[in-house]
Amino acid sequence: MLTPAIIAVLLFFIQSIVNRLSPLETIEVTGAFLFIVILDQINLRQNLLAAGLLYIDYFYFALYLLILLVAINARLCSSRLSLPAFEYKDSLIPKLLYWPNLLGFLLIVTLLVFF
Repeated sequence: MLTPAIIAVLLFFIQSIVNRLSPLETIEVTGAFLFIVILDQINLRQNLLAAGLLYIDYFYFALYLLILLVAINARLCSSRLSLPAFEYKDSLIPKLLYWPNLLGFLLIVTLLVFF
């Protein structure tokens, strides 16, 4: 579980500086993160040899979603559209929603799987 945690923290740092990077740079970084997460999930599935969907797979699904959202945020920040949520104080709203969205998703998944 160390790799998904590190990727989540690094992705938050990319989210924090998304306005200082070009959209192409952000997409390159998120693509690299996507590749790492895919390889890590494949490695995990090969080592466990379990059939079906595991609880730990939801952590990877959350990372896939966050990678996509960071890439979309980078594109919207650099677009010509006037979106107040992405212009307010250097894209503060997506930064503030990053951890609550990730941890809320994992909490909901945990409650659904175990209760």
